[in-house]
Amino acid sequence: MKKLTQIVLFLFFIAIIAEVVIFVPKTLDQEDAEEPVEEQTHLHQGPVEQLLTEVHLVESREDEKEWELWSKEAKTYKKNKVWDLEVVHVKFFGKKGVVFDVTGAKGKVEIRSKNMEITGNVVTKTSNGYEFRTEKVIYNSKERILYGPLDIEMMGPPDALKQRMSLKGRDLVANLDTSLMEIKNNVA
Repeated sequence: MKKLTQIVLFLFFIAIIAEVVIFVPKTLDQEDAEEPVEEQTHLHQGPVEQLLTEVHLVESREDEKEWELWSKEAKTYKKNKVWDLEVVHVKFFGKKGVVFDVTGAKGKVEIRSKNMEITGNVVTKTSNGYEFRTEKVIYNSKERILYGPLDIEMMGPPDALKQRMSLKGRDLVANLDTSLMEIKNNVA
């Protein structure tokens, strides 16, 4: 009886080894039919490399703040080095002390160049009282230019009678080095 028990245990041990060595690797090597939800959602960008929430970033140039960014969520992808942002707030700092405070529903930051795009109900308020509304603002970090390529509504600062100048146009260009702002086309 003792010898029979040893033989059964030996066969059981061999069966376990055979399953681990022969059968299990086949199932581990097979690709899953479903990709993770994150990868399915962003196939055009590739797999998500990082997912950050409640993001706060500061970018400096020559020991001065260039911009400060807050976002509810930021994602980076393995395929291309871009941050995709949700619920964006950015302060761009001009050389003459003027601050451009930009908010929008979504945004993108190119990690290498620090160029930025903010889209979806974009509101830009300046520290000298101007307010611009549009659907898209692009920031060129090298040139330090904010550009609104779509239709723009502008409200000036209130005057002594609390009246505000209002105009509409297209193609806003704001130079952060000179603090000059222009609406180049279709001004009405």
